[in-house]
Amino acid sequence: MVWGKVSSVNGSGGSSITTGTISTTNTFQEFFIYPTAFQAGRLKFNDSGSATEYARRYQSNGSTSNSGDYNMPYIAFLYDLAPALIHGFIVNVGTNDKLCSIETCETNNTTGNTTLNRMNIVGKWAKTDLIEKMDITKTGTTFSSDENFTVLGSNTTPAGAVELKVQDGAVFYEKDTNKEYILNNGVWSKL
Repeated sequence: MVWGKVSSVNGSGGSSITTGTISTTNTFQEFFIYPTAFQAGRLKFNDSGSATEYARRYQSNGSTSNSGDYNMPYIAFLYDLAPALIHGFIVNVGTNDKLCSIETCETNNTTGNTTLNRMNIVGKWAKTDLIEKMDITKTGTTFSSDENFTVLGSNTTPAGAVELKVQDGAVFYEKDTNKEYILNNGVWSKL
């Protein structure tokens, strides 16, 4: 499995950032979001957001996990502070609900408090469609060009990837052990 960047978008003054079309061949997706000002963050897939499609359960700052939020039009983030780092994984398998695990780490803006706010979220998108697009939205502020939404996908072919070919008869010298090896019919043997 080869991981590669399938989308990276900076903010442009709007209240949301959209990944654009991402390949559905990515069985696993990993995403990173860096907002410098973040309020009421919401994550949606494929422009889909009816009131019953999403569910989440979360734990914040080490507390007991909540009982869960169901029948939501998006996966919501808890804190309204920034800067933040949001990191998540999604299982994007056809014919199954989409499961995700998300972590957030955010500045605590309480006067005199230097600890960070953190949140762990498990979520589900109750549709069997493959994820082809992601949107992150916030209220009250807009995404600046300093803010970014990046998605990595599995099963990608990196641009410009070249297979390395080593010819039989090639000699490799290992400096640490002062030993030489020769390649013969695809097998390295000590000289």
